[in-house]
Order: sequence, then structure tokens, then C-alpha cells
Amino acid sequence: MGLDVVAYEGVGEFLGKDATYGEDENSVYLGIHVPTMDRAPEIRHNGYYRKLGKEFSFRAGSYSSYNSWREWLSERFLGATPQEVWEDPKRFEGKPFYELINFSDCDGILGTKVCLKLYEDFCNAEFIPEDDEYTLEIFYTFKKAFATVSSLRNGVVVFC
Repeated sequence: MGLDVVAYEGVGEFLGKDATYGEDENSVYLGIHVPTMDRAPEIRHNGYYRKLGKEFSFRAGSYSSYNSWREWLSERFLGATPQEVWEDPKRFEGKPFYELINFSDCDGILGTKVCLKLYEDFCNAEFIPEDDEYTLEIFYTFKKAFATVSSLRNGVVVFC
């Protein structure tokens, strides 16, 4: 088990909730399963949506390796552990990578506005040479996922 991530350049019209709309190359099932983690206001209903444009998917690693990476991200760019961010979210709102750190590690959707903000965070990040290969590989892979999202097409990034 691990975290899979899919970035959709865009999602269009809502097609319906039932399986008759089935997922195919032109549609995708999107659902908000954790209401407190709703970061995709453009997804108003659980169900099938028309896919627009390209998509990009990758495995972010096991849940434990992803959480270690998220801990690195939080400490490196916020100077705090994820636990501190979760306990006092208002203190960190708007800061780099907040929306990724204060988010589910296994299920959820990041909407266009959040994705574009996170892409900007990734573009503005600076590194120290000691960052290991896995850390940087996942960092640049997430950056590519957020770069896939288009503000013109209501793009989303899905954790599954």
C-alpha cells in the first residue's frame, strides 16, 4: 500500500453519480471522502466528471515514506513538524506548502486554486545540498504534478 497521485489538467462537466457513467479514457470518478480536507470547491458532487487535457500520475511511495517526506517538507520550509501545523493551522495558513502538509496522506482532492499556489511554492523553494535523492525526486515529481494543473480547465490533483 502506498500513496498514488494523479494530476488532471482539467475536469469538466459533472456526468453523474452512478456506475452507468463508468470511468473510461474521457471520464474520471472524483469524490470528497473527508469533508474537513475539502480543498477542491470545483468538485461539488461525488461522481464522474469529464476529463479535459492531459494527466500525470505517480506513486509517492509507501505511506510511511510519504509521511517522512512531508515531515521533511514541513520542517524545511515551515520550521515546524506536521503535528505542530495540524494543532495550530491558523498560524501556518498561506505559508509555503501549508495546503500539502495540512492534508490527508491517503485520500483527497486539491483543486485548481490550491494547486496553482502549491506550484508557485515549489517554484520558489530553495534547497541545501545535503537533501537526499529520494527527497528531491519526490519534490520534483510533485512539482510536475502541480505544473500539470491548468487554471483554464479546473485542474485537480487527486490522492488515492
